[in-house]
Amino acid sequence: MPQYNSNGFNYPADNDHHEKHVSVFSRKAPYSYGWDWGIRMVTSGIWRPVTIRYYDAASISDYHVKQLSLTDQLAKLSNELEINNILPQALQAEVRINTSFEGNTEKGISQAITLQPGINHISIPSEVLSPVRWVPNGWESPLCMISPLK
Repeated sequence: MPQYNSNGFNYPADNDHHEKHVSVFSRKAPYSYGWDWGIRMVTSGIWRPVTIRYYDAASISDYHVKQLSLTDQLAKLSNELEINNILPQALQAEVRINTSFEGNTEKGISQAITLQPGINHISIPSEVLSPVRWVPNGWESPLCMISPLK
C-alpha cells in the first residue's frame, strides 16, 4: 500500500469494486476484482421441469392409434405401442386396452407379449363395428374414450 498512498490520487479501475483501486498494482487478472468477462449461460443448470419416474420392469413411452381402413360397416385400427424393458432379460407381459363408446360398456383387447431388453415396438390390431365418424377436436363432445393402458 505504500505506492498507493504516495501517489496522492486514485487510479481509474472500473473493474475494482474496492474503495481504494489497488488492482493496478498487481498482475492478478482483472476478472478477479469483479469484472464480468464470461458469457451469460442461460441454459446452464436446470431450467425446465424435472420429474422422477419409477418403474420396476417396463414403461410405455409412446402410444397412438393408427387407422388402417374405414367403411360404414367396419374400421380397422392398429394400436401402436413403444415399450421400454429395462431388465437385462426378456419379460412376459400382457397389454390390455379398454375402450368405450359414449359411456357404454367397455370393450377390452388383450394380448400376451414378450418384451426383449430395450425398446420394443408392439402393434395390436382392433376393429370397430359400425363406426361413427369423428369430428375435429373441440367441435363436439368426444365419442370414444380410451382408458389408461395397463
